[in-house]
Amino acid sequence: MMIRYLGGLSVIFFGVLFSHAVAIAEPLPIKDLAELFQQARQFDPTFRQAQGRVRIAIESQTEASSALKPVVTLSAARASVSQAESARGVPVDQLDVMSANQSIQLTQPIYRPALLAQIKQAGEVTDASYFQQQAAEFDLAARLMRALIQVSTADAVVKLQSERQGLAKTEYLAAIAKEAAGDVSVTDVRESEATLAMVSAELRAAEGALRVAREQVYAIAGLKISVDSINALLEPVLSQRVILEARLPGDWSWIEAVLTQTPEVQAAQAQVRAADQAISVARAGYLPTLDFSVRRTYSKSESLQSSPNSAYLTNQIGISMNWSLYQGGGTDAATRRAIEVAENARLALAEVELRVSERLRSLQSDLESTQNAFGAYELQVRAGAERLTGLKRAQALGLASRLEVSQAELKLAEYRKNLRQARDQVALLRASLQIFSGQLPKFFLAIN
Repeated sequence: MMIRYLGGLSVIFFGVLFSHAVAIAEPLPIKDLAELFQQARQFDPTFRQAQGRVRIAIESQTEASSALKPVVTLSAARASVSQAESARGVPVDQLDVMSANQSIQLTQPIYRPALLAQIKQAGEVTDASYFQQQAAEFDLAARLMRALIQVSTADAVVKLQSERQGLAKTEYLAAIAKEAAGDVSVTDVRESEATLAMVSAELRAAEGALRVAREQVYAIAGLKISVDSINALLEPVLSQRVILEARLPGDWSWIEAVLTQTPEVQAAQAQVRAADQAISVARAGYLPTLDFSVRRTYSKSESLQSSPNSAYLTNQIGISMNWSLYQGGGTDAATRRAIEVAENARLALAEVELRVSERLRSLQSDLESTQNAFGAYELQVRAGAERLTGLKRAQALGLASRLEVSQAELKLAEYRKNLRQARDQVALLRASLQIFSGQLPKFFLAIN
């Protein structure tokens, strides 16, 4: 039973190696993170939808501005009129008249307070759409970075778990040999067997996490990228030097300073300004409007039975004023509604500021904790390596068993796994903190 169990684990182990060989054979379709990010921007439907909202807002702003420009209207009409006279029901005379009219009119708005407010409101809506697009872009960058680092972490864990599985096998076989020689008990063998089973289960879980992480990268960027290629792309982000330089002082004052620079807060502020302009649009219903107009009309009428015919040329120049004195309470209701909308927009702004502030504080807190854990794992790896070296020397002198050395090797592999996971988590938290602070990391920016 034990031999069959080891054989099954060997199949799993070599299957992992084969899957890594297939991943290495895949081509690298992109050269750096900036190019990959550009590909994700073109592929991600959420970001493309945000881009579409910006274009819609720009067209709405253009449409609103056009209402203040001159309007030229050309009209033409031609009519035929037949009139019949009768005496005692018998037609005695009929009069046919043909009339034609052509006119051209130019109207220039002089004072339209509602239109002016609508133009300003459209501008604020465009700004809000732009900041929403930027927020979607930053969220895409955070999701892409998270997926890439998860692939790299899962790949490292698979390799380390494979190493731990090999060490656990060695320890297990050594325990069996020691049991046969009477040096250890059956309980020790069972413990080694349980350790081997646990490490093998962790290896299978790590393989599953790696597959899921690669699928996430494909879902975000639309590209199938090999694991080794992702590791190469992340080298500037995950280097030991960069991680050590990432240590931040325990200062929280910067959060208030960058809060208004985040695209989410800026979008909410623009929506507040747009809501304020909506109040001006509603209140414009109380004000008059002035228009300047020039009209030229040519009229001609012809009669088939009588003469002479007539023709007229008329020129009109003037200023018209319209002032609605009573609208059934509609303007009052629109104004009250606009005021409530503006108040809700301010409440939404406060909510966004609170949410963004809490997210930044949470990210910095997690970053500080992970940096501390990273330092602790460094010490743990160093101590584990020194212990392993000491046990190997003791084994050479006959003072330590092979089982003790195997256990130390297994423990050191676990420490290295924890250190790698902490290192990748530090890099992810750093990038996320920078992104959600309103600034894309430089490795996402294409440099021409």
